[in-house]
Parts: sequence; C-alpha cells; structure tokens
Amino acid sequence: TTPVDPTTGTITATDLAISDKGMYIIKLQITSSNGQYSIQFTSNGILVKENSTVLEVFTGFPTTYMTYNADYDALESEGKLEQFRATLYNYYTINLKLPVSSDIILRKGSVLAAATYSTSGSSGSQAFQTGISNMLSNPSAVSGAQLSSINHNSRVY
Repeated sequence: TTPVDPTTGTITATDLAISDKGMYIIKLQITSSNGQYSIQFTSNGILVKENSTVLEVFTGFPTTYMTYNADYDALESEGKLEQFRATLYNYYTINLKLPVSSDIILRKGSVLAAATYSTSGSSGSQAFQTGISNMLSNPSAVSGAQLSSINHNSRVY
C-alpha cells in the first residue's frame, strides 16, 4: 500500500525502480478508496543518469541543435511536448550513443531540439560524428517528426 497523509496532503510512494539511464515520464492515476475522486498526474521529464555524470548548463542558445518538421504548438496543446523531449533524449543517448552533456531544450521553429555534447577527445568526437551520420541516414527515426536539419557550430547538415 501507499501511505496517504490527509493532514499534510502527501502521498509517499517507495520502491519505484528504474534500472537504466534515460529520460522518463511518470504517469500516475490515484483513485480514492470509495471511488469518488480520481487524480491523474504526469511528470515532467525525469533524467536518470550515472552518479558521476555532471550535466553542463548553458546560457543562451546552444551551438548545436536539430530541427524537426513537427508542430510544436500541437505537441504542447496535446500535452505531448515532454514525452517528445524524452523520446529525443533517449533516441540520442541510447540508440545513437550521442554524448549529450546537458538537458535537451525544445523551442518553436518547427521543433528545435538544442543541447550540448561532449565532443572533446577522440571518442566523444567520433561518437558525435557517428550519431549525426546515423541521424542523417534515417531522418524519420523519431515517430511523428522528420529531421530536417542539424546545426553544429554554424555548420548545417
């Protein structure tokens, strides 16, 4: 059972386990014991990373971003923007092995997915180039969003 404290208004869920790195969206539905009340909750993206990983924080707009032919306003109005962000993060880091070193920020302009990447050193640079090549060879890999361009340090792919 999940302890509910009506005095403080808190619900404490323990023993939730996530065993892999990535970005997750937690969806909960809570129904009162008498069935009279129901609450649905969807979290923002929750990033699960290794304890040793330190995320970079950028100011302004990063020098690397991907542009997708997707409707930002529609994703936002349908409540799917965070899910799209998590999908992109997991696609970049898990499928493509891109060395993402920051959060991913979504902006209007179709959909711009901006982040910083750890490209210092030969392994980071090679992983980035391989990931970019794979993205360009399969621009429809992300469901519902066609990749239209990649901008990296003012170079457009």
